[in-house]
Amino acid sequence: MLKDPKTSVIIPVYNGEKTLKQCLDSVLNQTYKNYEVIVVDNNSTDKTKEIIKDFQKKNEKVRKNARRLVESKYDWEKIIKRYHKDLKKLRDKR
Repeated sequence: MLKDPKTSVIIPVYNGEKTLKQCLDSVLNQTYKNYEVIVVDNNSTDKTKEIIKDFQKKNEKVRKNARRLVESKYDWEKIIKRYHKDLKKLRDKR
């Protein structure tokens, strides 16, 4: 097992302008450093997109998903595979 495996922190958000900055600040201030942050914006109509862009400019760990909605576990698989080509299967842990 790897000592410090890369971890993906996936943050789904819709109209999260009131809480997204605090959420991203919290994740980015963790002591564990081998991670990326994928923000899955579900077509927000507030300032969510601008907040994500600001964080992307400041920190290369922050990424944004494609523009389409995420409605099922298979959509999540597509998003994760976009960043992790070697991922075989996302397990539904519900």
